[in-house]
Amino acid sequence: MFVYILLVSFLKVEISKQVCNIGVVKPDEVKICHFWIKNKSNKKIFIKRLKTTCGCTVCKITKDTIKPKEKTELKVKYLWRDFEGNFSKKIFVELSDGKSDTLITFKIVGYNKSKPGAIMVFLSSNYFYLKELHPDEDKTIFIGIKNTGNRPLVIENISARYGLIRTDLTKNFIEPQEEIWFNIYYSIPGEVIDYIQKNIVEDEIIFKTNDKRGKYQKVKIRFKIVK
Repeated sequence: MFVYILLVSFLKVEISKQVCNIGVVKPDEVKICHFWIKNKSNKKIFIKRLKTTCGCTVCKITKDTIKPKEKTELKVKYLWRDFEGNFSKKIFVELSDGKSDTLITFKIVGYNKSKPGAIMVFLSSNYFYLKELHPDEDKTIFIGIKNTGNRPLVIENISARYGLIRTDLTKNFIEPQEEIWFNIYYSIPGEVIDYIQKNIVEDEIIFKTNDKRGKYQKVKIRFKIVK
């Protein structure tokens, strides 16, 4: 077993490890990782604060006062979330001996499995700035979409709140782990522009899919209307 000894701001502590790999986390599964901190000094050390970077991690420490030569255990639970991919979550432990403070960062890493289904991910961007747009002028948006799930993804419809949408999309059926790239041609009819009072406009391109968890996916666009 590797042991780390830290000497920061005159606080001398020993820790079991800084990174814990909990492997694959399956749907609805809870994984637990254990760390410990040992007081290597001749003074009491206090745990001032515990903080995590995500609500998916829950921390508990066995005691918040560590006497000389004793140690405390940090128990970290990772709660499964519905997404697919690698994750890295940090846990911050602030220590003090009453005079000096220091911060130790622990980390848990792993791979989170999603529930069966199709997951749509925009590879290019979910925000585009089109600069100036004239009435009935086509602006081209080149967009990439990937199905990161394990079931086929079907794009049933593409629309916008204000503008008109045309595409050169040749297929609307995306296999698991497949990605497609295509052009979207966006324009606003002159009669619609007459009803828009603002010069700077935000619109949304809406993708309707067969993904029950995220049936409507959106891409935001922003532009200045030139009348």
